[in-house]
Amino acid sequence: MPGHLHQGQPGMCLGRRWADLLLLLPALCHGLGQDRQDQTGKDPQGVGVSQSERGQVMAGFVVLHRRRLAGAVAALLTVAVTIVLAHEGHAPLPSRGVDTSELDRGRLTVSHEARQALDVKTAEVERRPVAESLLAYATLAAPWTRHAFASSRLPGRIVKLHVRPGDIVRAGQVLAEVESLELESLQLEILNADNDIHLASEIVKDLKKSAQSGATPAQQLIEAEIRQRQHRNALEVASSKWLSLGLSSADLDDLLAEGEPILRSLPVRSPIPGTVIHADLTVGRVVEPLEHLFEVVDLS
Repeated sequence: MPGHLHQGQPGMCLGRRWADLLLLLPALCHGLGQDRQDQTGKDPQGVGVSQSERGQVMAGFVVLHRRRLAGAVAALLTVAVTIVLAHEGHAPLPSRGVDTSELDRGRLTVSHEARQALDVKTAEVERRPVAESLLAYATLAAPWTRHAFASSRLPGRIVKLHVRPGDIVRAGQVLAEVESLELESLQLEILNADNDIHLASEIVKDLKKSAQSGATPAQQLIEAEIRQRQHRNALEVASSKWLSLGLSSADLDDLLAEGEPILRSLPVRSPIPGTVIHADLTVGRVVEPLEHLFEVVDLS
């Protein structure tokens, strides 16, 4: 059944109203039929009439009966439509106050009462930009100059994590520390090369004195000087490895001054300033060189 129902038990309320209407219809028909029977047996003064006159009178009352019955049915249908179209919180739709004379021109005029009953809302017409939206799947990519990965230069095991995803970092900030056997081997290589240089320098110094007195052949001095240069070259190569790992020259000087390894772990530093957006790491994890450990994006 079209239309809105009342709150609570809408089906029951509407059913009761229809039942009342259906009960009214037979009662009206019966009343009209009884009225017809009462009127066909008498003339207007209540006296008997002939058979032909009675037939004429009866025909007239049949027409009147049909008209009255049609009017009663129309009234019932009007009430029924009003009930069905009535909706929660509003009065039945009005039957007056609506002007449809200009409907062919696209205009419908309603009164104030009808507009309230129909819950018509209006707004002032004004020029506004039309907002258009389009749903689409996309991937955001940062410029390559603002996107970088932090990696370990040597294989090893993570022993410390200093940041986590979402942290803002500076360029060169230590993100993690990796314990590596190769780092310890490099420090020993540097120390051994430095010791060999000192030893070779002492040998060359002694050979020069003896060579001047003629006690030592000149060839022996030349060979000692060659070994001295080789040890220096070895120290330069080891020092270059040290700096390529991102370690400072100040730490290298401290290493040479101490004469023993000073670093137990290799720091992993951020190459650019930005925000750490990815780091799936745990302490104890074994990593390889150039493996992407941290992803940093500059969001400024």
